Amino acid sequence: MFWKIVTFLSFLLAFIALIIAIVSEDKAKQNAAFSSSLLLGEKYPTSCKSVKGSKNGLYRIQPNSETLPFYTYCDMMSVGGGWTLVASIHENNINGKCTVGDKWSSEQENSNGYLGSGNWENKNIFGRADTITTDDFKNAAYYSTEATDVMIWHVPNNIRVSDLSERAFFKYYTYNKFLSKYGSTLQSLYANHVQMRVAEGGIKYLLRLLNQTNIVSGIDNWNNYRYDVRRNPTRISDGGNDMYDGGNRVYFRNDISNFTSLVYGGTYFLFGQGIEVSSAQIYPFIALSWVGNMSRSSDYFELKIVSNYGADGNGNYSTYSAQPINVGTTKAMYQAFNVYNASDPSVCEVFFFIGDEKWNSIVPSKMEAISWSNTTQRANNIIRYQGPMKNVFLGYTLLSRKKGQRVTQLQVESVIKKLMKSAVEFEFDYSHKQVITPVKFLRGNASKLQSGVPILQQNLTQAGYIQFRAFNTAGFPNALCPGIKTTSNSPEQFCVGGINTAPRFLDQCGDFSGWAGVSGETKSENFPSATGRSLKDIDSTILIFTK
Repeated sequence: MFWKIVTFLSFLLAFIALIIAIVSEDKAKQNAAFSSSLLLGEKYPTSCKSVKGSKNGLYRIQPNSETLPFYTYCDMMSVGGGWTLVASIHENNINGKCTVGDKWSSEQENSNGYLGSGNWENKNIFGRADTITTDDFKNAAYYSTEATDVMIWHVPNNIRVSDLSERAFFKYYTYNKFLSKYGSTLQSLYANHVQMRVAEGGIKYLLRLLNQTNIVSGIDNWNNYRYDVRRNPTRISDGGNDMYDGGNRVYFRNDISNFTSLVYGGTYFLFGQGIEVSSAQIYPFIALSWVGNMSRSSDYFELKIVSNYGADGNGNYSTYSAQPINVGTTKAMYQAFNVYNASDPSVCEVFFFIGDEKWNSIVPSKMEAISWSNTTQRANNIIRYQGPMKNVFLGYTLLSRKKGQRVTQLQVESVIKKLMKSAVEFEFDYSHKQVITPVKFLRGNASKLQSGVPILQQNLTQAGYIQFRAFNTAGFPNALCPGIKTTSNSPEQFCVGGINTAPRFLDQCGDFSGWAGVSGETKSENFPSATGRSLKDIDSTILIFTK
């Protein structure tokens, strides 16, 4: 019995060795054949446009001698055929925020900074052509195959490659050769024209300039209030000597947004209207808004100051009604609210705007108090700058004197004039552009695509376009708005890709970061919610072709 077992095992081991030898020899032959094909200069099509075939499917191409041959999907039937698949984007976990699989934003939720993967701009490749609806995909054609136009398909996740064309629920393409203006590849477009970076504000330069100017030199007994905002970065809790019992909370909005609470030193953007808002913890405290509004789409802008004064109902209050100031070609107007004659430092809240002929400014037609205090205890002061203004500064500054001394109207005007003098030397560079190009539909239509946008965003979007880069209020970019152009400040709800936003806004992080909408909304299979997309859209893949 023992020798029978030994004989059997010997035979089995010999059989396994034979199989390994055959496989190794076959692999060696394949490698040799592949090497010899390269040595012999075997030619592969440089793109799907060069493929000799009439059916959609997987084909092997080699864009140039610097890339090895690889398989990709070719659409050989749409608009003359020859469309090369260069990328696929999908969300493998809508609840995962910049986690593994989010290759078009960041797979490192807890990393420092906002850089993200960089895959829109770099020459990384990943994924396989036969798994493009289950994993993200990017091939060498993305950066090495020159093209003039782009086509996008929306397809369900987890389907076979052979079913892609039949099951796509949207197909659309550009037709104006726009890509040739941006380096002829998507990699060049993103690396050189619409980089995935946090937006940099233009106002910060002016705020630094103002910090070097002694703006309050005309106010005697000036009170250097204390910035104690570490505990709460949106307000001054006390300010020193009981100036506040919690105050100077600043909010802003335009006619198509809700009030946003300003974090001291933070910068905010309403890119669709060309609006930037920023502030500085200098003396005096200043919050500035540049309203470009080149499309004249915003009819008004509001600043709100919420305060609980340390005067606690004691002392006096007064108002300086809207007053114009003209210095050369610069125009300004201000309105102020005072709390004084209490034992605490006085508070003077000054709202203003500044325009100049060299900016081609259109100043507000009216500066109106929507809400105004009549007490020295609390305030909820709101100023509305009315009219379709353009290229103007709107702002707020906080003045104060020691021992409850009133800030006079002449002192307010001295501050405004110094602001005007500094601002007139400033040239605002609103450089955060996007690339937008129209499309034609092969399947579906603009109306149907538009109906899939979250309900609250439908008035701020227009289907029938592709937009490359869109910024949200915090200055975070989304890379691609498939089928849509937008003036929304929340593009993450319908655009894809971007950077690592986790250090500040985790819920905006991911390839389809905001598509799920706000927590608690009822999700529908085929229809969007107020702030989220349908389950069908969430469980889909975006395919990007070039030709």
